[in-house]
Amino acid sequence: MERRIIYLGIAVLIVGIYALLIAQSLSTIVNVDEWIYSRVIDLLENETYAIEVYADSNTTIIVNVITYGHCIDFKFMDKMNYEKFLIGEEYDSIIDIEHTANYMLTYWNSEANRTHVAFLSNVGQCLEKTVEVKIGISKTQPRNPTEEKAILTKVGFGMLAAAFWTVMYGMLKEHKS
Repeated sequence: MERRIIYLGIAVLIVGIYALLIAQSLSTIVNVDEWIYSRVIDLLENETYAIEVYADSNTTIIVNVITYGHCIDFKFMDKMNYEKFLIGEEYDSIIDIEHTANYMLTYWNSEANRTHVAFLSNVGQCLEKTVEVKIGISKTQPRNPTEEKAILTKVGFGMLAAAFWTVMYGMLKEHKS
């Protein structure tokens, strides 16, 4: 009988750890209504690639960049700042990542008639790299699942505590018999 209590405690421990892992893996949730761009690009050494993205106001722009290896620089900015960037003036970038491997950007576009640019660069970085780029549009804002994370974290730690006391009780019962 005492071994069953210990086994029950171990099972509760495993479920508690699983709940904590799920809580940590939750990230921003966004539903893509339409993929407007999807392409695999071979970026040669010292080559750049720009993709213009037009989105209506009150939409989320989703940019998913997969490079199958580091070395690619990724910038995302509005077209006005992109033009400043091209002529070497000071510019603002929504995101500017060096040596990315995989990156997903979700950006809430609140301005009407605005064009954005996804800019990829392999200048002075590496030999030829294959880059997969997908750009999508969503009519809903991204949602951060903070409530779900909090609930799963509380449940996970509660189960760890219950597992500890269950295993201890089972071990004490087994030791006495």
